[in-house]
Parts: sequence; C-alpha cells; structure tokens
Amino acid sequence: MPNILSGAAAYGTCGRLFSDGNHITVFFVSTGTAVSPQTIASFAAPREVIERELQRLADQWYRETGKYSLDTDVILHPAYLRIIGLGQQAIPFILRQLESRGGQWYQALESITGENPIQAEDAGKISRMKAAWLNWGRAHGYIS
Repeated sequence: MPNILSGAAAYGTCGRLFSDGNHITVFFVSTGTAVSPQTIASFAAPREVIERELQRLADQWYRETGKYSLDTDVILHPAYLRIIGLGQQAIPFILRQLESRGGQWYQALESITGENPIQAEDAGKISRMKAAWLNWGRAHGYIS
C-alpha cells in the first residue's frame, strides 16, 4: 500500500497518525514536531486508500486474534487499536465488518462514537448486541 502521507517526508518519518474523525494530527518521529491540520490537508488520503488500510488491518486482526480466548487480548490488538485511531471515518467499515464477518467490534464502536445502543439486559447476547449496533448504524446513516 502506498504511504498515505507521501509527500510529507520533508517533515520526517511519520510515527503516529491520530484522528478524532474531525481533525488529524501527525507526529513525526525524526523531527519530533507535530504538523498542523492545515498542513496535513494536503496529505489527505483518498477514501479508497483508507478503505484498503482498514481492510488490511481488519484482516490482520481477524487472523491474529482467532486463537485468543480473552476479550482484552482481542480489543488490545494493535490492528484493532489502529482502526479505532482512524475515528469516525472507520464507523461504516466497522459496521459492515460486524454485519458480514461478525467479531468483537462493540468496544471499537463505543470508543469512537461515545455511544452504546446495547441494552443492559442484552449484554453478552451476541446476536442482540450485533443487532443493536447495526440498527444504530442505520438510524445514523452509516449503513443502509
């Protein structure tokens, strides 16, 4: 996959990309400087590049966490955390993954959205938890 921040090399080696869904902050390791959102705008990745990266991370997460029995190992996997780090732009992708492949996407969705549509009595009931999030996604226009 091409570097989604190609052209940013003049600032140093990209160490971390943070997004809250509205703003992107990049920290460049070699120079130790943060780049403003205005500077980063010229490095914005096309939607299809972000989708490919999300798919790569999700595939890695599914592949590497299938053997884990502890939920904490699953939700603390680096690929899962990177998906969360992409913020609101990851929500439609996560909901599509939840619908088609299943998986423990509930914490990621709650972390990104700050919401939890799962009723207390449905906690631990996978089909109801899944349905609650998919209904939420439809109600908020993230999926159809």
